[in-house]
Amino acid sequence: MEIGSLVRRLKCNSIGKIIFIVDKKIRVEAIDQPKTIWRLQSKNNYVLVSDENKNVKPSSICTRAQYRKKLEEIGITLEKDRDVLHIISKANGGADHIDNYLFVGNMRLNRRLGKNADEIYCYLCGLEGTKRAVAASVKYGTFADHFISPHILYERGLARFNKILD
Repeated sequence: MEIGSLVRRLKCNSIGKIIFIVDKKIRVEAIDQPKTIWRLQSKNNYVLVSDENKNVKPSSICTRAQYRKKLEEIGITLEKDRDVLHIISKANGGADHIDNYLFVGNMRLNRRLGKNADEIYCYLCGLEGTKRAVAASVKYGTFADHFISPHILYERGLARFNKILD
C-alpha cells in the first residue's frame, strides 16, 4: 500500500485515494466527495481496489484490431464503417482490454466524440459492463490516476443520454 493507491471503505462502500501514510496512520481522500478525509484503522474496514480486480484476466489484453478479429471469429462481422471503441477512452486512462471494448455502428460518431463520450458509452454498455471496464482500466490502464466510480459514470451517462432524448 502506498500513497495514491485506491481503497474501498467497506462500511459505506466509498472509494478513496490514499494521501498520507505515517507509521500506522493512513488518511484517505474520498473520490466521490472531494475534501472528505477518512482514516483507515484496521484491515477489516477497507480493501485495496486493485485486490478486487484480480479476476481480470491478463490474457484478455488486446488491441481494437484483435478484438474486431475475435468478434469475426464468433460470427459478428463489422463492416468497414463500423467501429470498435473503448468504453473508457485511452485518453482518459482506459485499457486495451476486452472488458473495455464496445462496438458501434458508426465509426464517424466514435471518432468525432472521442474522449468526451465515456459516460454515454458506460450507459450504453450497462452498469455491469461499466464495472468491468473500470476494473480493467484501473488494473491495465492509467484510470486509477483519475478514478471515477462505475456507478457515477453510469448515472452521468444516463443523464447525458436523457438530455439527448429530450
